[in-house]
Amino acid sequence: MPERAEIEDTLTRLFSDPEVETREVDVPGFPSLSARLDDWLEQEFMDYAATPGAMLDSDDPDDLYLLKRIVHAIATSRAPSHPHVVRDVVRQRIEKLYEQGISLAAIDGPDPSDQPLEYWMDSANPLFGAITPRQFFEAEHVDAERIQRISARLDAIDDGSFS
Repeated sequence: MPERAEIEDTLTRLFSDPEVETREVDVPGFPSLSARLDDWLEQEFMDYAATPGAMLDSDDPDDLYLLKRIVHAIATSRAPSHPHVVRDVVRQRIEKLYEQGISLAAIDGPDPSDQPLEYWMDSANPLFGAITPRQFFEAEHVDAERIQRISARLDAIDDGSFS
């Protein structure tokens, strides 16, 4: 299952030793910087009565979606130590939203019915700084603060704060 493999790969990269201390985020079941992936996968999320491992192995698409959101929260909080991983997660989320026909207006992006994603990726966008989204996603250096702001907007789209 490609989605499952993608989540596993992202988790493995996020649980590698962070190079930069990051502020822990108050999220139920959120792993500490010193947590091992295997241990975290076996911890039960009190709010969901499931472990991350069980959610990963589940056939229920809602479980995988929820786990992806949790993984994204971990990635966003660890942006200073894993900026390239976070950037990969953000790009995948943007592409997935676009494929689903969801407007990216909250991140100064296109409405899927108006223009192709490729056009937007190659157009100037103030949210991504003085470069295009494509240049942002392909640059060697990652602006961790900017990627966290973009992540917050993606969360707002997922939460229904934007239409």
